[in-house]
Amino acid sequence: PEPVNEELLSLYHQTEYIELINRTTTMTDSELKELSATLDSVYFNKDTSLSARLSVGSWIQAVDLVHRGDVRNAFCLVRPPGHHALSNEACGFCIYNNIVIAANYAIEQLNYNRILIVDWDVHHGNATQYAFYDNPKVLFISIHRFDNGEFWPSLRESNYDFIGIGRGRGFNVNIPLNDKDVGDSDYLTIFHRIVLPMAYEFSPELILISAGYDSSFGCPVGQLNLSPSLYAHLTHKLMALAEGKVIVGLEGGYYLDTLSESVCHTLSALLGDPMPSLDPMQPINPSVFKSISDCISTLSVRWKFLHIYPLLNDNVLLPDISHLKVQSWSDVKVPNFEPTDKHHSPEEKLIIDKKFEYLRSTHPIAGNNKISGTCLVYDSRMQNHKNEEDPTYPENPERIKHSYTMLKELGLVRRCKRIEARYATRAELLRVHTEDYVNTIASTVSMEQTALNDYGSTEDSVYFNSHTYDNALLASGSLLAVIDEVCSGGSVNGMALIRPPGHHALSDRCMGFCFFNNVAIGARHAQQVYGLERIAIIDWDVHHGNGTAKIFEDDPNILYISVHRFDNGRYFPNSNFSSGEFCGIDDGLGRTVHIAWNGRDVKDGEYIVVFTNIIIPILYEFRPQLIIVSAGFDAAHGDKLGRLGVSPECFSHLTHLLMTVAHLNPSVYTLNHRKESQNLLSTPTTNTTTEIRQTRHRLHQEKSTSYSGGLVLALEGGYQLTALSSCVSHCVATLLGDSCPRLAPNLSISERSCKSMQQTIEIHRNYWNMLKGFDPVDRFYDQDLIRRPVNKNLCLNDTFISKCISTSIDNDLDNEFSQLLKTKLILNTNSSLTTNINDRSSSSSISKYVPESQQNIDYESADHNASTAVKTLETSDLGESYHQQQQQQASTSNSNPIVEDIHDFFGLPNSHEVTSNVFAVTPLSWCPHLTSVQNSPTSWKPDINALCNCCDHHSENWVCLSCYAVLLNVKCAVYEAKFGEEMPNSS
Repeated sequence: PEPVNEELLSLYHQTEYIELINRTTTMTDSELKELSATLDSVYFNKDTSLSARLSVGSWIQAVDLVHRGDVRNAFCLVRPPGHHALSNEACGFCIYNNIVIAANYAIEQLNYNRILIVDWDVHHGNATQYAFYDNPKVLFISIHRFDNGEFWPSLRESNYDFIGIGRGRGFNVNIPLNDKDVGDSDYLTIFHRIVLPMAYEFSPELILISAGYDSSFGCPVGQLNLSPSLYAHLTHKLMALAEGKVIVGLEGGYYLDTLSESVCHTLSALLGDPMPSLDPMQPINPSVFKSISDCISTLSVRWKFLHIYPLLNDNVLLPDISHLKVQSWSDVKVPNFEPTDKHHSPEEKLIIDKKFEYLRSTHPIAGNNKISGTCLVYDSRMQNHKNEEDPTYPENPERIKHSYTMLKELGLVRRCKRIEARYATRAELLRVHTEDYVNTIASTVSMEQTALNDYGSTEDSVYFNSHTYDNALLASGSLLAVIDEVCSGGSVNGMALIRPPGHHALSDRCMGFCFFNNVAIGARHAQQVYGLERIAIIDWDVHHGNGTAKIFEDDPNILYISVHRFDNGRYFPNSNFSSGEFCGIDDGLGRTVHIAWNGRDVKDGEYIVVFTNIIIPILYEFRPQLIIVSAGFDAAHGDKLGRLGVSPECFSHLTHLLMTVAHLNPSVYTLNHRKESQNLLSTPTTNTTTEIRQTRHRLHQEKSTSYSGGLVLALEGGYQLTALSSCVSHCVATLLGDSCPRLAPNLSISERSCKSMQQTIEIHRNYWNMLKGFDPVDRFYDQDLIRRPVNKNLCLNDTFISKCISTSIDNDLDNEFSQLLKTKLILNTNSSLTTNINDRSSSSSISKYVPESQQNIDYESADHNASTAVKTLETSDLGESYHQQQQQQASTSNSNPIVEDIHDFFGLPNSHEVTSNVFAVTPLSWCPHLTSVQNSPTSWKPDINALCNCCDHHSENWVCLSCYAVLLNVKCAVYEAKFGEEMPNSS
């Protein structure tokens, strides 16, 4: 790196201060000591200025390299640190504020508009907070020890209620720790409930990390208990954002052993290595729950992804802190040159060193592993199973053919390790299915097509031909081949591109396009052949995997988590067994987790929030040795059966998040060692009998304690061919280590979806410590923050909004989407997989593919009735006063005029052509302006030619729905003079 010049230093620091630091190169020792005596915890020598400039220069160079795409990410191993350095003063070992200058450089010279800064140093990054306190282009999140204001730097503004000012209100996040008994589970909970949800909603273009490691175990300054391997997990989670553009820079860290180990773990994650293992999760510190709840209460008005917390009170005024200084450092600073003696006693050092050796050997750095990355299985013979009567049936051979073609065109196939497909044996099938059922399916091979059609008509949503049994065997066996490859240490993860799907198949019955339950057979195979004790099955198919859930409902060693559409039991498979209330039986109680969506208004936001808040935390506590995903992609936007709105890019993020928990135990080192041992056994002629015996004994010991695991995806549903192929390609690219594409900014979650997640949390907090602490919170507001409606009953319900959204499908969807992908889909670069699907044509064309039990359901009426029932349930205990209040509101409100003549209402001449598709833009249910909307005066009509009431301007005017004045859409001098900070919001 090159020393940074003064022009770049001035992006944050004052000229006089820069000149002062320059003069330190010629000062005498006594002058340097005298200067240090005026500051807090700062020292100088003749090389300090150059070192500080090199530190900043390293950050600037890293930003340039990442911005140009020369590298995906960077680690700046620099000192002195920077996050305490003020614009005009050195502080806390910091001379120049490296990260602030880097962020300002990216904003002002590289035109970045969304930068996320995460500061996990044990001390609050006070100067970084000062720099961006009013800037909405930077979301600053600091996790730091606070001790109720007693821990250095002992600032009032380090607490949770300092959230920014002006336009930056809500973009400054302090997560104070008020107890030093804090470990891995506490930090993971903070990340899952605050950092990741906010980061996803913010959708940064660049991520900068103030990586202080003084919160790691053994540091005499921070005195917390984080294991070095945790930092790999924190880093990997953030790498899903900003297309992987992450820059990490060293801040604090004062116990050299854990410091160096933590840095290496972080760097290993940046390099794309598999995650290291962690110790089992410990119960979360109650003080951490309190800190999280305080942050949620203060910030949830601004950040919709925090609404998963139940609401206690929605109309709570934030305590006034306007009398407190935004920057109080000058008031509390105590000049101190002599460092505080913070060293371990010999007895403490002995205990710390012993634990460090345990952590280093048990959870080693994952770098330099020899395991291949991603394996892939596909066999065109699985296309032989098809509907002989209707080639347009949704579950058809084109699903895997189209997906494989796209993988090949994008160059992903050649990057994978191809493994040979195989048939499942009868014994493997009988681990899950009854013998009579297997015999029945096997008998279809010799049946005539007419008889097969008759048999299919007696089952729910299945068809047969002479190849069905053969293809079902091949699908199950191919998944077993991937599991063998991963569990034997040949690959870290894998994708099984198979059909027919399997997760609806019961032990003695086929249904929902499924014959043999591929994933269930795979899980039993891993249990019985490899002795795995904890296997997690994640099912993100839009339909509940009722077969898988039933098979494992009493098995405590199989964790089954399903995210699916439920619609209060009216969505296939049409059973209350699929509800969020079911959580397993007998020994398997708590091992079945259902997140059941009620309605179609489910998109990326819901899936990100449910993964970060529920699924990933449970997996950290369960510690699976293998994760199998029932990877159905019928929740994708444009799918004719799912009819949800999840983007293909979102599945890339879900895969990335699962990769973080795929190797919690054992460590990658053990996997390498095991593979080398197996190689030793495979060549006995070159080894002595004693060596072989010793190796076999060690393998047996390793198998009894830990085993190589990983992540395996198995295709289930997905019936819009281009969307399906895009989803599969995104997932495989992510498994291979490619960066996730950015999701759209300002994602939201519906109130109805929040209720579904809250139901699951309420039930499973009894079984999982990582789900505790979701207690109802107050939602604070103040005059600087836009707040949600005071009366939640005035908020438009989600059912009404859903009814205003077209749910039909464009007949030309495939051609339009394919053309879009040809120009924008390059997976092995940082380019985003963009999906822009229109949903316009008639939904009646797919009714014949909906299971018979659902064909006569009017979904809109059903949704409305369900919503009415829920509303009745919620309000029945409020008594007569509630209904009186509603009647009073109805009687006192003004009625809006009925528009009988569009031309007259809009002031248009009768000759003016008006489109027949007149529509209204429906506000989101959480829109904070809804309570201020007033009914229009009976005499009011819109005038499209009206001038602005303030400046007589006529372009881009809008109407205020509170006072119905016409105002200009942009600020002008008249506005500033008249309204100042109280300028009205557009509606």
